[in-house]
Amino acid sequence: MRYLALLTVLFATAANSADTPTVSVEVSPESVTVGESIRLRVSVLGPTWFLQPPRFPSFEVTNAVVRLPPDSSFPLSQRVNGDTWTGVVRNYEVIPLIGGIFRMDGLVMQVTYADPETIKPVVMKLDVPPIAFTAVVPAGAEDLDPYIAGTGLQLRRELDGETDNLQAGDALVVQYSAELEGLPSMFIPDFVEMVDIAGVSVYTAEPRFSDDGVATRTEELTFVFEAGGEFTIPGVSLEWWNMATTTVESANLPAISVNVTGPPVTTPPAVQAQRELHPWRIAAILLLAVAAAWFLGRVLGITKKRRAERRQQELASEAYAFGQLQRALLSGDPRLGYQRLLGWVGRLEGVQDAASFAAEYGDETLQQGIRTLRAALYSEAVTEPDLQVLAASLGSANRSFHRDKRRAARALPPGLNP
Repeated sequence: MRYLALLTVLFATAANSADTPTVSVEVSPESVTVGESIRLRVSVLGPTWFLQPPRFPSFEVTNAVVRLPPDSSFPLSQRVNGDTWTGVVRNYEVIPLIGGIFRMDGLVMQVTYADPETIKPVVMKLDVPPIAFTAVVPAGAEDLDPYIAGTGLQLRRELDGETDNLQAGDALVVQYSAELEGLPSMFIPDFVEMVDIAGVSVYTAEPRFSDDGVATRTEELTFVFEAGGEFTIPGVSLEWWNMATTTVESANLPAISVNVTGPPVTTPPAVQAQRELHPWRIAAILLLAVAAAWFLGRVLGITKKRRAERRQQELASEAYAFGQLQRALLSGDPRLGYQRLLGWVGRLEGVQDAASFAAEYGDETLQQGIRTLRAALYSEAVTEPDLQVLAASLGSANRSFHRDKRRAARALPPGLNP
């Protein structure tokens, strides 16, 4: 069966000596559907004992969540060539966010062990074997956009404010919550659309995430009624893949109406004709109006298309992703910040993951900040990340990254300059 498949990567060592530590990796299963988890088992063995805890790589991969489950590390002993070697096993949980083939290559870890003859400390870097696994979108869920998977999904809505005696000038706060069972809250996408209602100003707040018990994403809209009348509070509909029943299901919140007392929304009165128009003049005006409407439609269509293209390019740009990342960090939301960190790194050309970016373009402060952020989200660490310091460190590293890119571009021959 697929879930019983086990991909074992043979021992990779930094030297051919039988007296040096080894590291091995097991991936199980080797293929899952998007949203299901993969176990990544990393084992480190040495001929004596480790004088310091092994420094494992971060195992970050774009478009997947990597986290340490509870009690993820434990000691290991194994017979090697008749001798007893000791070491450490660490288990990781990897959850792909999209379909595709995932690879982690070029990872290195550091160990410090006692030399078998002198018992003196020996520091050694070990190459981690290449890691590969596959995630697929299940048949029947190909049209889900966005793709949401879990074993249960509930939508809830709470109204904060009077709904029976609303008057012009009053505000109504509407809180929408999506509760997903089986996966972390970062799997829940934006699910409340911004609305444009005549006579109402609508304000949004930054989404909030929680994984205490059931994974929850909460979004908040504030409606300020500037006129009287009957207004509609929008509903929400989400289609999602139920991993328990292997079917597409739908969660819905219906729209609701509220009545507001006050002057209704006014529109400018139509301009009355000031003089009688002759038939030929009416015909000429109609002809000009048709021609102007056609020309204006063409211009507006082209302008709208170009604006949409520019907007799409902006939303897909690395600069936009970095701005979203900085706003998330400065808002104090570590989970949203980490989610947008992964998305931004995925748009950096030539960068494998956040850890390698920090190592090449950042400093120890940035590297430690990313490690602390991950630990706060996916382990039992008690240290809270300083998101403002992390934002500043990322800004400095980002400038170094783009400075190096510009230098590399200027160093190319004239015909190859991008």
